[in-house]
Amino acid sequence: MSPTRQFNNYLVGMNSRVAEVVQRLVMKEMDTVRIVGLCGMGGVGKTTVAQACYDNLRDSADEKANTKFHFVNRVGQNGVNDQDRVEGLVRELYSKLLSEDSLSREDLNIEHRRGRLLKTRVLVVLDDVHTPSQLDELLLQDASDPRKLFAPGSRIIVTTRNRKVLEHVKAEIHSVGPLDVNESLQLFKLHAFSLGSPVVDDDDDGEGFIILQRQPVGA
Repeated sequence: MSPTRQFNNYLVGMNSRVAEVVQRLVMKEMDTVRIVGLCGMGGVGKTTVAQACYDNLRDSADEKANTKFHFVNRVGQNGVNDQDRVEGLVRELYSKLLSEDSLSREDLNIEHRRGRLLKTRVLVVLDDVHTPSQLDELLLQDASDPRKLFAPGSRIIVTTRNRKVLEHVKAEIHSVGPLDVNESLQLFKLHAFSLGSPVVDDDDDGEGFIILQRQPVGA
């Protein structure tokens, strides 16, 4: 797997963040299973970065590697019974990876299915994991040593606000921070005025005055 393209121009400040995470996923040894964690406060862009990395690596994957892909959204969704939701996500994830319908937890304990998983290279995103126990459930209690679960070369991306989730599985932690001042201004302009770059007043004697609005604001 290797990065192949730039990302959506409207993901302000995301290209460099995504490129860094993609490099972490593809540049190191492919003979082991690795977990990369994206950690940061809510709304900072963890899911956006994870989705862009997932899309990029899926699009550039070698078909001969027969990698299986799945993105699990909002693991820790508020207002939903935690155990019931996680059990449903376990069935969804492993049914997809093993190309079988409606697998139960008991089905996943059967030796031949475990053997198939050990031969399966995966790229999985587990988004918005709230607690270490949720991650344990999703990785079938093998979170501390994912080599017991998937084939070498597999990659697991976990997004979370809780750093302890990532420390629990000894993940390689990547902190996702807020946009800097310039990125924030660019994002503001894109949403407020549909401008991709600063508009400079030609009568400003080269001072670079940015025109935000020439028209009066209506009531």
